[in-house]
Amino acid sequence: SVRLNEGLETIGEMTFLGCVSLVSISVPSTVRKIYHGAFARCIRLSSIDLPPDLSFIGEGAFSACGFMHFRIPPAIQVINVNTFLNCSRLISVEIPPWLQRIEERAFKNCKQLRNICLPVSVHVESTDAFLGCISLYEKFADSESLVDALRQRFVGLPIHELCYYSAYHKEKETIRE
Repeated sequence: SVRLNEGLETIGEMTFLGCVSLVSISVPSTVRKIYHGAFARCIRLSSIDLPPDLSFIGEGAFSACGFMHFRIPPAIQVINVNTFLNCSRLISVEIPPWLQRIEERAFKNCKQLRNICLPVSVHVESTDAFLGCISLYEKFADSESLVDALRQRFVGLPIHELCYYSAYHKEKETIRE
């Protein structure tokens, strides 16, 4: 495992590329950007603590990692090309409600991905954003149907939506007295 020092602002391109023994990493609260391929092919990386103010995750930053669950930090507005490409163990992704865009192949070949909800306003750049996500496509005939269903996941279920997104809001914002 790795613990990076406070004060670090960026994690550069391919910094931990192919570190197959890396299992967990703690990223300091000062990091704002993680660049291209920073953790690509860290096949045993299953735990990462990302700061809430992280605002950029580069292309392929976590491709072929060993995550089962991943929480996108609240400051992220775009899931870039190939960010989670070939994360074959990934089951669930928590996406903040203000995410704006998911780019090409962002979740391609995440074969076990089945728990994800897209904000209604999110723009999915390409039909191949979820290509090869076998567990998702078992229920839907095509990419368009899949994306529509993921956007409508909580329609008529406000308590479920509240629980899903509660991690992104302060308690006072979600629970009224």
